[in-house]
Amino acid sequence: MRQRTIRVALCLAAAVAGAAPARGQEMGPVGEGSRVRVTAPSLRLVRREATVARYYADTVFVRVAGDSLVAIPRGDLTRVEVPAGRAPRPIGRSALVGAGIGVVAGLVLGLTCTDPECPPHLAEMTAAGGAGMGALLGAAAGALQRPPEWDAIDPRRLRGPSLTLGLSLPAR
Repeated sequence: MRQRTIRVALCLAAAVAGAAPARGQEMGPVGEGSRVRVTAPSLRLVRREATVARYYADTVFVRVAGDSLVAIPRGDLTRVEVPAGRAPRPIGRSALVGAGIGVVAGLVLGLTCTDPECPPHLAEMTAAGGAGMGALLGAAAGALQRPPEWDAIDPRRLRGPSLTLGLSLPAR
């Protein structure tokens, strides 16, 4: 009798350990209220940011800019992207842009001096100072501005609600 109980317990443990969630119970990475970027060329939506309102087996409803609700048939949905954090912006590029703006601003300020007491080569000095200051400000702005990164997911991973039936048998 005791061996039978142990066998039943082992069989139940093996069944529970190997059980996978039913298809309707699987949660994809996207749920209602999630921020996404969708592409559905037939609806002229290309990488459009939206919020998932609800989704069904054949249609996904999203809210795009202006709170308009758009119904996207599953077959028309070619790409779905989810936020993956923020990407660091290359500081060197931002510093170069800042330096360029600083050079122009320094030259303009240096060339506008019409006073006879202005030092010689004032335009070159202000351009060099503007380049240095602009590079510092550009690098700081580039470090602070981090654009969002997006990860593409398979549109088929969006699952709508489904019905799961269960069967229970009385124990003897």
